[in-house]
Order: sequence, then structure tokens, then C-alpha cells
Amino acid sequence: MNRKDIVNPYPNATITAEVLNQKLPKGIRAHSVFNPGGIKIGVREILLVRFEDFSGFSGLAAIEIFGEGENFEVIPGSIIPPEPGKIAYEDPRIVWLDGKCIITYVKVYQENAFVSYPRVSLMTTNDCSSYEQIGDAVFLGADKTMGRDNKDACVFP
Repeated sequence: MNRKDIVNPYPNATITAEVLNQKLPKGIRAHSVFNPGGIKIGVREILLVRFEDFSGFSGLAAIEIFGEGENFEVIPGSIIPPEPGKIAYEDPRIVWLDGKCIITYVKVYQENAFVSYPRVSLMTTNDCSSYEQIGDAVFLGADKTMGRDNKDACVFP
């Protein structure tokens, strides 16, 4: 195995905004595509992709990869669209635990044009076609006060 195989085992699996837009439903358009969380559920290879719309807010979409990565489909019901001016969804991380997917992600609340604050949030799914929102995480700082503005989290199975 060479370095190229480690970095990208599927050289045809580059998912750009232009490519993703061909698969997104009408009314949702990606300006950019960012770091996905990935998981294999049985034989299904799924990426939970962060996309940014033209307003600058991010949403999430689950895509299933087929073949050697050259084909994919957006999983129906999987899109969590951004709420421009209110909430963006970023940085999904996904693991299989106790018979379901546990997903951490960052929910960025926009208070006004100058103030936004991130929250680590949790949700679960069985198949990435629908989600159960668990809610925002609250962290205790070293001084035992509650800290919320954090973007760093994942679940280890």
C-alpha cells in the first residue's frame, strides 16, 4: 500500500459542491463541501457531509457511496439544512455503538451579525435517513463552572 492509497483509497470519490448539487433536492444548494464523518453499516458506506450554502451557513447530508466511490446518492430524509441567520451545523463525527449510530456535531447559534456561539450536540440514527436529536452537551470546566462554547467532541465506541 502506498501513501496515495492511505490518503484516498477511492480516487474517483471526490465530492465537490458542484457534484453534490446534482444530487441535492431542489431548493438546497452547496457553495462548499467540508470534512465528512464516515461509517460503514453492514455493506453500506456512508458519509455524513458538511456543506455550506450560499448564505455562509452549513448543513449536513448523508450520502451512500457505491462501487469504487465514483457513484453516490443522498440518502432520502438525511438532510439537516442550515437555518441562515440562526443555526449552522458543522463537523459531524459518527460511530456505531449499541446497535445505532451516535453522532456528535457542532451546532453554531447566530445571535446577531457579530456574535455566534458553538455547541457540541448529539443525535442518533439507525440508518441515516432520520435522526433523533439528543441535544446540546454541557461541559464542566476545570474550575467546575459550566462551559458551552466548545467544538471538540467525539464518542469512542
